[in-house]
Amino acid sequence: MLDSILFNLHKWQRKNKDKAQILNNLIPRSTYLQVDPSRTDVEYMKGIRNDKERSAEYDQLRAEYNKLGSEGQAFYRQMRNYFQDTYKEIMEALDIRLKATIPNLEQRKSAMAKIQEMMQKQSGTITPYFPLMRKGAYRLTYQAADPSTGRPERFVEYYATERKATQALQAAENAGAKETSITSASKRFEYENNPSPGVCRRAFLNTLNGANVSKEAMSEVIDLVLDAMPERSFRTGLS
Repeated sequence: MLDSILFNLHKWQRKNKDKAQILNNLIPRSTYLQVDPSRTDVEYMKGIRNDKERSAEYDQLRAEYNKLGSEGQAFYRQMRNYFQDTYKEIMEALDIRLKATIPNLEQRKSAMAKIQEMMQKQSGTITPYFPLMRKGAYRLTYQAADPSTGRPERFVEYYATERKATQALQAAENAGAKETSITSASKRFEYENNPSPGVCRRAFLNTLNGANVSKEAMSEVIDLVLDAMPERSFRTGLS
């Protein structure tokens, strides 16, 4: 299904470059803000209008959404629906993996609770949900201030070529990023050497360490979490 969506999407993008850029910006922004500009139903809008900040954010995103035209809007909704189902599947896979990795029931519950704390709002599942696109042969990591909080965070980005990764590294360093590095995406992501100051992340890793989970198994669990990680969780849910 995803291949079919992406095939049609790429055809549309080639013919609608300006609208494609709007869609590319709208997807991570809507997840980061947890505001769905495609929704206009009464119940959803009641919650939006009861919050002054979210109401303003919705109006901004809705204005961008309206620029997409009917085809672009349809792609937004199709991808939102597809990835929402993907999110559920990954969470189920995480549950199965934790059962195989952590035999102790209480430790397993604690680990899953930490994952859910990172992945979800207190009121429920992240919506709209689009995962981070982690495709690319080269991985760039660096530490920089989160623009929304000012706190130092660890960022991970993927690029198709080493040249693009190097250009991104230089741009990050020019913007004040520290501890920059480029590695092959095929190499295991060394989470233990990429610490984040985030309380939730530390608690999650401490739970796995407390259960004596091997580095290999821990890496598999973290890879599943990263596969599901949306823009908002990646940048603030781990904090």
